[in-house]
Amino acid sequence: MDGQTSTGKLGQTIARALALLAIAAAAVALVVVVSDSLSNSGGDGEKRDRTHHQRTQTQNPEEETYVVQPGDSLAGIAEQTGVSLQKLQAYNCNIDPQALPSGATLQLKKPAEGC
Repeated sequence: MDGQTSTGKLGQTIARALALLAIAAAAVALVVVVSDSLSNSGGDGEKRDRTHHQRTQTQNPEEETYVVQPGDSLAGIAEQTGVSLQKLQAYNCNIDPQALPSGATLQLKKPAEGC
């Protein structure tokens, strides 16, 4: 024998296995963080517009709604979407233009039901 007991060898084996698991967990966490960071920044070149977030000046005229983002104003949304301020106010009579709630959905086209 080499002077170590079988219990000592078992302890070393477990310690090595745990160290490898810790390294693997750190690698997975890094991949998740980097992947999430890239998808949020649009680093893959794809336009993120799943719920009308991060709209650009090239607003699709077929869009019927807009989800209010923090810091949005009705005038800014009108400019960004190409829908006049007066129409936005008429189509969304239930929304206070002075206190746009983040996450609220605005109608960009005349709704089927009147306000």
